[in-house]
Amino acid sequence: MDFTTAKKNLEARGFTVSTFASAKEAADYLNAQIDHSSVSFGGSMTLSQMGLFESLGAHNTMHSHWNVPDGMSAADILHVRAGQNYLVEDFTRMERLRSDPVVLESLSRVAQEIGFDRVRPYVVENGSYKAMPDMPFTQWENPYFTVDPPKQGDTFTIYQLKDGPETRNYRYEAYESLQEAGLAVDRQNYDLVYTAPLDGKTTLEDIYRTFNIDRPADFTGHSLSVSDVVVLNRSGKEEAHYCDSFGFTPVPEFFLQREKQLTPRELLTGESIQTPRGSFLVTDMSREQLEAAGYGFHHQSEDGKYLIMGNGTDAFAIPAQQESPIKAAEMTTEQNYNMIDGVLNNAPTMSELEAKAKAGEQISLFDVAEAAKAEAQKPKQPQRPAQKQKKPSIRAQLKAAKEEQQKKPPQREKAQELEV
Repeated sequence: MDFTTAKKNLEARGFTVSTFASAKEAADYLNAQIDHSSVSFGGSMTLSQMGLFESLGAHNTMHSHWNVPDGMSAADILHVRAGQNYLVEDFTRMERLRSDPVVLESLSRVAQEIGFDRVRPYVVENGSYKAMPDMPFTQWENPYFTVDPPKQGDTFTIYQLKDGPETRNYRYEAYESLQEAGLAVDRQNYDLVYTAPLDGKTTLEDIYRTFNIDRPADFTGHSLSVSDVVVLNRSGKEEAHYCDSFGFTPVPEFFLQREKQLTPRELLTGESIQTPRGSFLVTDMSREQLEAAGYGFHHQSEDGKYLIMGNGTDAFAIPAQQESPIKAAEMTTEQNYNMIDGVLNNAPTMSELEAKAKAGEQISLFDVAEAAKAEAQKPKQPQRPAQKQKKPSIRAQLKAAKEEQQKKPPQREKAQELEV
């Protein structure tokens, strides 16, 4: 082979070039030129076949992921490409590496502590190695080194919204939009669609990328999208994250146990009514309950007996005049039917309780509290001002004086003076 042109071009670019008739001559030259230095190999089969690693290693410090000394680093066996960790290709085609216990131990440690995402395996065909398409590391049948499972309990779980009109206003909405609409990220609106072990280095963005680009074969949900929730469970601590328009937003409210909200269909009476706008099932919910569940007044039946309440997708009928539940309770408990006034007043009074206590009878603190409450709510009787004594008229006063005068004995007349 003529290296004249290559030598000329390299020298024109400032390289010092030496050519040799054989590989042995080149190896001897390099062994003589390189001494007490740090030498790194870039994975060349030619250099390996020349035996340079061994010859140079006798008087230099060597670095190569093919010949790994004790204490090798993760960088020697792991390459990062497009944000994913690849097992170096050379390992799968170098028998010498696969049989080195130091290398295998290091691979096991890296797989546990850092983790591999993908690998490009090689197979032997016709005496030479053939590269196969790269594949997820978890799907590779690795016969060479052990991969310890993640710590017990460390998992990630993907939740996606249930199908149906109930979740229509939540689907694919940014978290801020839900907040503005007064909607919450509620666990009851979601189905658990996937869970898997979680290693120490996996991030939310890793999970997002995997479940959009390399979805596992056993994953049956849709690609990870806005409105999905990912729950990370590390060392028993759970964190819920909402897949938002940009990145993820923590949603601790996802774990709140909310009271189950009644629905009109759960309280159907079995009746239905007909109006010019259609047929509607009658529910036993009150108007207040329906309004709290998001239903508003739609129209009234022609006879005025029923209100139709709707939420945009469904509608139900309720009686237009609904009896007060307190009144119904009073009908069965009040001693005097005339006392049906919306207040249960059969409870013992405070004076009655005091009498029981003085008699040595046991009384309930609940009855005391209810009696005190009833006393406070009882309307106060207005006090009548003391009536002032009516002042007699002048005529009456004169008459009374005359009568008093008549009761006195007559006044004696003065004695006439004696004549001298």
